[in-house]
Amino acid sequence: MLIFKALKRDIEFRKKCMITLGILILIRIFCSIPTLGVNAEYFKTILQENTSLGFLNTLTGNGLSSLSVMALSITPYITASIMIQLLGICFPKIHEMQYSSMKDDRDKIEKATIILGFFLAFTEAIAMSAVFGKQGLLIKYTWYWVLIVALIWTAGASIASVLGKYITDNYIGNGISLILAMNIFSSYLSDSKSIYITLIEGKSDTGKILFGLGIFLFFLLLFALTVLLQESEKDISVIYSQKTGNGKNLTHDDVIPLKLCPGSVVPVIFTSTIMTMPVLFVTLTNKHENEFLKYLDTSYWFTSTTPKYTAGALIYVGLVFFFTFYYTDITMNPVEIADNLRKSAGIIPGIRPGKETTEFLKKERKYILAIGAFCLAFIALLPFVINGILGTSSSSLSFLGTSIIITVGVVHETMTILNSMTMNEKYIEKSEKEGLFRA
Repeated sequence: MLIFKALKRDIEFRKKCMITLGILILIRIFCSIPTLGVNAEYFKTILQENTSLGFLNTLTGNGLSSLSVMALSITPYITASIMIQLLGICFPKIHEMQYSSMKDDRDKIEKATIILGFFLAFTEAIAMSAVFGKQGLLIKYTWYWVLIVALIWTAGASIASVLGKYITDNYIGNGISLILAMNIFSSYLSDSKSIYITLIEGKSDTGKILFGLGIFLFFLLLFALTVLLQESEKDISVIYSQKTGNGKNLTHDDVIPLKLCPGSVVPVIFTSTIMTMPVLFVTLTNKHENEFLKYLDTSYWFTSTTPKYTAGALIYVGLVFFFTFYYTDITMNPVEIADNLRKSAGIIPGIRPGKETTEFLKKERKYILAIGAFCLAFIALLPFVINGILGTSSSSLSFLGTSIIITVGVVHETMTILNSMTMNEKYIEKSEKEGLFRA
């Protein structure tokens, strides 16, 4: 494999990989450090009572349930990213800066996201330590312990965000995505134990084998579907023509790839976070009687006792579609593509250049994105359906689909980056085997 060969040959590449891995391990070490002055078992009870918050716990790599110094991890940064993205809809200037070709503009947006994430982290931390502290989270409920715990959690979230940005700027892959994936990977062991206790423990030996095999195959199927979703794309043929010096036309074929899931993990992360935040707010305010928010609480979905709240799943699907189309509308503009084709003498067979090409691309994009968004929502919601049918309340099973989408998406993105960085290894290998100038 070229990546392993590059690790042996390229000292700089090896150094980048090792430092990236080292930073991720360091963050995981932080996740195991308990917060001073808190009852470490307190939040586990809340998570058992409200499985909808299990998604936040997964994003923190169980830092929330253990109330470590990384109790918030990168969740404030993710919330800040969502807010900045939504501000881009309202304010064209922000929208332009988000996807500007100028590095300075993108850096300003990134800094704004980190700063906003810091303030959100402090707000969330002070609210949690103040409200839950009175209910038993803090060993000693005093104003200074509320502040100390809040500052520790804010510092942990800020360190995670800054280190993520540091990885992105200097080393391998998207740092925030890698931290997120590492957190989710680390929760798989405890999730497996939780699923075993909920679904398998207590059954006969034959039942344990059958249930265990069924869960494994289901897990494997979700992984396979997600990989297929990330890899699938529709290629639109393009023919480029160019006149030579003697007046002859030379043509060559190319394609415009339309990915089935161009937003990768963004739609499900944003959607799940938006759905979970109101539930956290209700938990903080202790206003569990709010009828509307029960529709957003995933623990009420697909159950025989509260079937009407399953309508909240439609909100989830709607948000997945919204973020899929919104993200792609920014990163793939049919008007720009059609204009670039015209300038470079490229045409789509059977389609006239200009407006007709733009309309064709819009139609094709709309069709492919609808399929992709539906598949994302299907994979994310399928475990919720099974959880409801089985009558269990396991957050580990419920958010399994979302976790798999995120981990597969991040691994796929990182492997693409690694492969692009090791392309030179192909030419080195070819020159050693065949000689530098052989075809």
